[in-house]
Amino acid sequence: MEEPAPLVTAVVVALAGVRAGQAVLVVGPGATIRKALSAGCGRELVEGGPADVVVALAAPDVDDAVEQLAPGGRLVGLAADRGAVERTVARHGLKLQHTEAVAARTAWSAQLPA
Repeated sequence: MEEPAPLVTAVVVALAGVRAGQAVLVVGPGATIRKALSAGCGRELVEGGPADVVVALAAPDVDDAVEQLAPGGRLVGLAADRGAVERTVARHGLKLQHTEAVAARTAWSAQLPA
């Protein structure tokens, strides 16, 4: 997967809502997103879970991302449309928090119940 457009990067980083000190993990590529999230949490990104925030930009990475997510943690991703988001969230038992249409895709965030 190539680097997402700047607008997509901005939306994903905003949806991640990273706070200082949180454990953050990015599954798959995304150098710019990694830098922005690292700056937001004020530390290096973690290499494995459990993580407070996990970002997975490609649908094939979502299964791995869910496995790395700490209870109560937030998953952020990109999907083709809202329907794909809803199916993904339901399949993994997540609670959908937000969706945002951006660059012909849907950015989303969901929480893993504690």
